Amino acid sequence: MAIDPEDIEAEVLAGLPNEKDRLQDAYDNLRFAEGRFEEYPTKTKDGRWKSGSTRRTSRVFGRVVDILCRNLYKAQPTRKLAQPGASDWLDKTYKSNAMGPKWKRADELTLIGGFCAWKFEGTTDPNNPLRITLWGADEITVWHDPDDPMEPVGVGVLDTYDNQRRLRLYTQEEIVTFVTAKGYEHPAWGGAAYHELGRRANPYRTPDGEGILPFAFAHWHFPTQRFSTNGPGHGLKQLNEHVNERLDRLGDSIFYLGRPVGLATNVDPAWTPPTEIKPGDFMVMPNNEDLGGNGAPPTLSFLLPDLGFVAVDWTDLNFYLDHTLEMHGVPPVLIRMIQSGARSGISLQSEQLPLLAWVEGRRGEWASYEDRAAYKAIQVTAAHLAANGHGNPAGRLFDLLGDWQFQVRWPQLFVQLPGPERDREDDNRLAKGFASKVMILTERQDLSEVEALELLAKVKAQNDQLAALGIDPLAGVATPTPILPGMLDTDGEDDDQGGEDGQPTGGDSDGGGD
Repeated sequence: MAIDPEDIEAEVLAGLPNEKDRLQDAYDNLRFAEGRFEEYPTKTKDGRWKSGSTRRTSRVFGRVVDILCRNLYKAQPTRKLAQPGASDWLDKTYKSNAMGPKWKRADELTLIGGFCAWKFEGTTDPNNPLRITLWGADEITVWHDPDDPMEPVGVGVLDTYDNQRRLRLYTQEEIVTFVTAKGYEHPAWGGAAYHELGRRANPYRTPDGEGILPFAFAHWHFPTQRFSTNGPGHGLKQLNEHVNERLDRLGDSIFYLGRPVGLATNVDPAWTPPTEIKPGDFMVMPNNEDLGGNGAPPTLSFLLPDLGFVAVDWTDLNFYLDHTLEMHGVPPVLIRMIQSGARSGISLQSEQLPLLAWVEGRRGEWASYEDRAAYKAIQVTAAHLAANGHGNPAGRLFDLLGDWQFQVRWPQLFVQLPGPERDREDDNRLAKGFASKVMILTERQDLSEVEALELLAKVKAQNDQLAALGIDPLAGVATPTPILPGMLDTDGEDDDQGGEDGQPTGGDSDGGGD
């Protein structure tokens, strides 16, 4: 049972009734993650107690996105194709399309909206024949095969053009453009129907003539039963909205209840206090005594409510925030950035170990997304070259797809902080032949392999010049501490100080004996 492209077009012309709510949710999630709270005023706010102070908000959602998505593509993986030169071509294509930051942004967009899409299209630039663009869940709509929910058969990308919504629908056979009336700021807003602006044949085809959908996708949860998957975005948006409302109402309460109310007792009911009074001024208080001198003397005082609710409300809000963050796998300490005193690199790594382990667990899923994106990039490029009379390079690219072998290797994931622990680890890797000086430099100073070799050559040349002048280039340089058993433990304690006699101690890394 294949879906009819005419049914897809009919849904577009009707205004995407099946997708409107999802698009709106994805858009709201994105705006909360960006901190654009002006579009979402505080709900049920009593106008009588609305203060003139700045609205209180907190960028909780955006902070969670920063934390959860900062490590997967902190360093780019190495992508390899089996055929000679193919890896270099892919690296060049990715570099020209700034795919490094785009992969990191794709991770963020899957958290915010559940999934995102890469769109591949040919260009007229001979040095860069492929353009790769990234689309979030609020900008795409997907129709899949009813018999295979994992297989898209139609993809629409939505944007704004000339103050009107535009949707470009891609199927295997055609690319159809639809637009709405003018006056809509974003594709997720409004309910106006589309009308067709134009259509053309899909130019991307396999050597057998079958149409190609020029898209690859990434998801927060790997799709297994259905194509569309949800991420934590909706829950985090609700959390952020709740925090904003609590903060704003609490701010208004303090604004009003934190100011005392004047109270006059035992004064003549006809007495009116001065409109303005400054410290040092005198004020005549009317006596409320009767002719016989009976009655209490007049007094003025201030009435101030108990503000203990502020601490209670703030404590409850923080407990709720911490609990919700933990349920999303975010250690609250990473959000709050609380740090007391100097801490070792091992203690920092131990604190972030659950988060790093979680990131490592996602690498298998993202390796699959990487594989599909690289395949689609080569497939669309080959189809584009073939359609424009470049048969030889197109044939070589199509040959890659026939014998597809793609590998992605992720760099080691840990907190790289300078200090004696890292120095000892690097010395150990050099001594055991696990790494070269070039590799150490690329990690420590974020250099490419060519830059690291150039730096080492420059160091050697300068050392040779010093030696020619009779100056020992290594004078005053301390000899690295030898690496002995027990010095590289992982329990957060430094064992290089040894036992009570100052000598290094052996034993297991947990400090226990056999």
